[in-house]
Amino acid sequence: MFRSIRDKEVMIRKNMGRHYIDAAKYFLFNIVFSAVVLSVVIGWIGSFFVNPIAGVLLTFVMLPVMLILVVFNGLVHDFVLQKVIETKSGFIDSISEVLSIARNEWKEVGVYLLVRLFISYAVGLMTVIAAGTVSVLYLIVFGLLAVLLGMVASPLSLIPAFIGLILWLITLLYVTVPFKTYLYSYFVEVYNGVFV
Repeated sequence: MFRSIRDKEVMIRKNMGRHYIDAAKYFLFNIVFSAVVLSVVIGWIGSFFVNPIAGVLLTFVMLPVMLILVVFNGLVHDFVLQKVIETKSGFIDSISEVLSIARNEWKEVGVYLLVRLFISYAVGLMTVIAAGTVSVLYLIVFGLLAVLLGMVASPLSLIPAFIGLILWLITLLYVTVPFKTYLYSYFVEVYNGVFV
């Protein structure tokens, strides 16, 4: 999506083919990162069963660790991928370069993280409201049709249910994609201002 926003031209197959190896590295990174976070959380929860006082004390260590991990993952998602796409450098090299720039420009990155938090929650709330409204409307319309056709013959109720499901999925894409595009456009703008 970064390449499409940057070039202002959507080409899914071409961009996928161009960045296949980098996407695989990012996928592996996500698997390893998720495993690390999961093991840390399981260890933290397990400490409450071994010694509740140690679990409470470990909580004060876990909060900053989890905050650092969330920030690191956000920087990787928002900026390392763009660095890989733009410079065609390796994934690990891009991580070290982005982290180096983030250390030097820590004020800008701090403001970005706060604004991103606010925008993410606002966009998430708007997405949930829009998707919820669409879902309720589709449930009412196609639910009534399914009930009415079900009174005639029960297998007929599957027709509006299936059509409603397909239309609901398509509509959800139309509702959620602009919000996601807005977020990614913001990531690209910040990347161009700070990391280029």
